[in-house]
Amino acid sequence: MAKTKNRESYGNGSVTQVKKNGEVVKDTWRVCVTLGTDPTTGKRKKVQRVFHGSLTDARKLAKQLSDEYAAIDVAKAHDTFSAVVSDWYSSMETNNAATPATLKQYRSRLQYVEDVIGARKVATLKQTDIEKALKAVKERHDLSNTSMNKVFQVVRRVLAYAVNVGAIVRNPTDGMTAPKIDKVVTRRSLTTDEIAQFGKCLDRDIREAYEEYDAKESRRANWGRDMFGRTALRGLSGLSNLLAVRLLLASGMRRGEALGLTWENVDFANGQVHIRQTLTAAVEIRVPKTGAGVRSLYIDSQTMAQLKAWKAFQRDALRLIQREGVAVTQTDATPVFCNDLGDWNDPTKFDRWWRGYREGIGFPDLKVHELRHSQATQLLAHGADIKTVQSRLGHASASLTLNQYAHAVPANDRTAADLMGTLFNGPAKPKGEVVQLQKTA
Repeated sequence: MAKTKNRESYGNGSVTQVKKNGEVVKDTWRVCVTLGTDPTTGKRKKVQRVFHGSLTDARKLAKQLSDEYAAIDVAKAHDTFSAVVSDWYSSMETNNAATPATLKQYRSRLQYVEDVIGARKVATLKQTDIEKALKAVKERHDLSNTSMNKVFQVVRRVLAYAVNVGAIVRNPTDGMTAPKIDKVVTRRSLTTDEIAQFGKCLDRDIREAYEEYDAKESRRANWGRDMFGRTALRGLSGLSNLLAVRLLLASGMRRGEALGLTWENVDFANGQVHIRQTLTAAVEIRVPKTGAGVRSLYIDSQTMAQLKAWKAFQRDALRLIQREGVAVTQTDATPVFCNDLGDWNDPTKFDRWWRGYREGIGFPDLKVHELRHSQATQLLAHGADIKTVQSRLGHASASLTLNQYAHAVPANDRTAADLMGTLFNGPAKPKGEVVQLQKTA
């Protein structure tokens, strides 16, 4: 009878019987794959698995591991987690895969994890290592579940990159469940009365801003100062900000979508604005993240009339500004809501202005995004169907809209209950008469 070999080799993989106290342990094998030599220590780098089962199955595992690790870049397998993060970050920059602002966010989230496992060789990281690291991050920094979800997602992307470049065979986060995102319960929505109050304040301030601008220009003319050839025109950004807020509340657009709007995408004939791009916090124009973000919105006639008046005013104002000795001309590519130079309105400066403005009109805690939230809530509360609201907000799916605004849907619940009571107890309706749900106030 042929004797079983104690050790068998399969390419870079080998199978060895496991012994305990000099005795062979039945159906237990050590499967090993050599990855080469560590250039730092000179020691051999290998991956080992203890396998319980038949020799045939152990051989299959050795072959499988050998094939898997054949694509491993030995040098990259010795990289630390921080080194892989650095390479991934450089790759993202080179491929223009994210905005500078987004990359900055990624960097800060990854730094939490680097502080824990940054010096570990990426090839040695297991699922339990990532789990322990995330637990340590949460405890050290007291992060919310939503923040931890964002940290987890970017770690997963880095490790997926490590797989792609041959540093590791499989992503240790593949078997992990992402931290649950916290439910948003503090987001505010303006009531119908508050929207009316807000609108009156806004229209008053727009009117006064025009008057202040005209008064300023009249004083300049009376002082004999040159009206043309200026590098900037004080007051343009203030008017732009007020009109941008008017459009934000009227349309439910995102801040970046409004600030990224150009005149070619304002359709006065049909009373629409066409959203084709967004302005990032880094003052860069980007296309919307999803196809649903590219959309056309009808705007109420009063807001469109204000935009039309603003376009004519801006056109005349921009002629007073010179760039490189040439007067600025309003074109289709001109930002609708410009700064004092006639250029893109920096979202960060807009936010700074907004914090002061909301305080002055009695809404000290109102966030810009809550103007969008207010529109969605009021539309649903007044009977708009979910698909219309989804399309208007630019959500990729109706489920996303429902998840965020489900609390607004029960606004018609009392009317629905009263209707059922009528059907049970009320007199029969004449044939052809239709009972309709009444829209709530």
